[in-house]
Amino acid sequence: MGCTANLKPQDITIYGSSLSPSTRSIRWLLSKLLVQHKFEPVSIPGGILSDKYQSGDRGQDKLEKEDCEAGFLNQLYSQKVNKHGYLPVFDIDGRKIYEALSIISYILPKFDKSELYYQRKDLLKKAQNDPWFALSRHVDRPAVEMTRVDLKNSPIFYLDPLLDSGESLEAIENIKQYLDNLNELWPSHGFLTGKQISIVDVFLYNEILNNVTIMKVDLAEFPKVKGWYERVEQDNKIQNEKTMFQMELDKQNSFQATSLGKNGNDQNGEI
Repeated sequence: MGCTANLKPQDITIYGSSLSPSTRSIRWLLSKLLVQHKFEPVSIPGGILSDKYQSGDRGQDKLEKEDCEAGFLNQLYSQKVNKHGYLPVFDIDGRKIYEALSIISYILPKFDKSELYYQRKDLLKKAQNDPWFALSRHVDRPAVEMTRVDLKNSPIFYLDPLLDSGESLEAIENIKQYLDNLNELWPSHGFLTGKQISIVDVFLYNEILNNVTIMKVDLAEFPKVKGWYERVEQDNKIQNEKTMFQMELDKQNSFQATSLGKNGNDQNGEI
């Protein structure tokens, strides 16, 4: 069993989005380790949606496309939380950690003393496992990563008819090539770093979940990846995070489709 933190719920806050693979991965880890925390949702495109940071009558339900274009929410998020604008952000007692791998590097030794979700003391084993982190897209540094168009700029991720556009087809082919490479690299044990699920599995799973869901890629073409993917999904907290991802994606689908229809934009234009 994971260790229970002595910190009060208000001492740790995660700023992020259920659309963000790294946000979901960090929430999963904190949940498994029984670390109490608050979650402040950040919109894509950009900004905190909680009542704490709303002003006037511009609630989430009244958010207009012009607000997104003007960076209204993103400006609030940048002012209040992270001047760089990206997410997630981990806040503990008012001190912030801004990058996903750095957040994990703090959480693991602090709360996972038994190394349940990532081995760290065996330096050789750790060095062998670390490259799997670079295969997901959660860090703001050079890495081997999936090719995916920025969620906040392109309607192709929300409107099904646009999946046959040239830009989408190119992205889908890149994702399939990535998955094919993963299928060849796959280790013989059940999960990426051993016989049980680790934070590495969760980071990679969440990255693949975004890509195969949004771009409608069938994992049946990649049997080793598919088998592992299904094993990861047996974890009940993974299922919780997947549900939250789908709910947020549905909201974005609705919002983007309404915005495009209301403004009469060409479907191939940018949001």
